[in-house]
Parts: sequence; C-alpha cells; structure tokens
Amino acid sequence: MGIVTEVNGSTITVIEGNMSDAVGYRHIAVNGRYIRGYGVPKYASKATGADAGTTGGESGGTSDAGAGTCKVGDIVNFTGGKHYTNANAANGTACKPGKAKVTQVYQPGKAKHPYHLVAVSGGGSTVYGWVDAADIGGSASGGTRTHTVVRGDTLWALASTYLGSGSRYKEIMRLNGLTSEIIHVGQVLKMPAK
Repeated sequence: MGIVTEVNGSTITVIEGNMSDAVGYRHIAVNGRYIRGYGVPKYASKATGADAGTTGGESGGTSDAGAGTCKVGDIVNFTGGKHYTNANAANGTACKPGKAKVTQVYQPGKAKHPYHLVAVSGGGSTVYGWVDAADIGGSASGGTRTHTVVRGDTLWALASTYLGSGSRYKEIMRLNGLTSEIIHVGQVLKMPAK
C-alpha cells in the first residue's frame, strides 16, 4: 500500500513504507496488475464538498450531465486529449478520449484541472490523471446512455431492452466500434438513441 506521488503517462510513482523496513518509491505500470483499489480520506469533503469517507470500487452510476454535476464514482465521457499529474499542472500528457470514472474532485471553478479520471475497461480511453472540466462531455438534455455489461448480457438482449428490438444489436456494435459480437463483463457500452 502506498501514496501516489506522481502520474506520468502510463507510470504511477508511489511512496511506500514496506521496502525492507524503510520508506521508498516504487514505479508501477498502469495495467491493473498491482492496483487493487483506492480510497479517499475522510477529510476529502473539506476540499471537494463531496460526502466524507467515499471509497472507490466498482459502484457508481453513469452521468449524462457533464462536468458541472460530476461526483466521485460517476462514469463520464472524457472528450479531451490530455491528462495532468495534478490539479494545477502546467503541462499534460497525451491520452485517448472515451469513458472514464471520476475518482476525485478538487476545487471545481478554482483548479485548472478539477477532475481526476481513470479510464473504464472497454471504454476506449487511456486517461489516468487530472483533466479540465470542459473535457468532460455530456449534457442533461441529450447525453449518451451507457450500459455496463454484467454476466448473462448479450448484444441482442441489450438491443431489445434499450432499442425495443433485439435485431437492432448491430447499431450497438457500430456505435462502440465492435468487430465481434462478444462482450465482456465490466465493459461499458454506449447505447444509441431509440
């Protein structure tokens, strides 16, 4: 267990206290192999106005409302091309847009990059860092609907539920750039308008 001190591209630098009875730094590739979860300290509500004690995990909804109403745990549509190592960094690193999870909010309206995002598996994005509020897409009146795949889901069943007819499953495939009818648990799929 450690504290993140820097995020640079696809590498996270963590300071830990379990390195041969000493404190030291470890560089971890962003691949999910070593990162098991995250937590937000109870004092986070003082900085963000969010509920104290919120912790990360697989829960969280989808947000169609854009950055103005984002909160920790929301799945959002990241539309930008850069992420930053901290909320006020001057230089950013290139990344791909797509679906991402809000993991922290820091002084919206004051910080240069107030939202910390982590790419969602299957969402197309490579974001892992702080982003501009303007780079979080969606709107309350016409946002993209999403569905997180659970065990037993099929494209046919999703098309039937969201579009009214299972035979429209190819619309979901096109919208998500799928070349196969195979979907995986945890994958976030965009749903076309009815």
